[in-house]
Amino acid sequence: MDKVENAIKGDAAVSVASLDNLIVKYRKNPPNEDGVREIGCIEVIYPTTPEGGIPKFCVPLSEDNTDYQEIMKWVAEGNTIEEAD
Repeated sequence: MDKVENAIKGDAAVSVASLDNLIVKYRKNPPNEDGVREIGCIEVIYPTTPEGGIPKFCVPLSEDNTDYQEIMKWVAEGNTIEEAD
């Protein structure tokens, strides 16, 4: 099973090498009671599948999360997480 199939099933796991050619960007939460939208996670978006789907998953902003740790290694190598929309 490839990375895109894993992402579709929800079994995705991040590795520094697997982040190449993917979109890695911050994602904001819905507005809170003050109307502020804070960053809630890092979204990893895979290329469109042949069926037209866009597999993606969100990685919590937690140093205990192994996917977050891999993304931070990727950033340390000189890559940049895109800003949230």
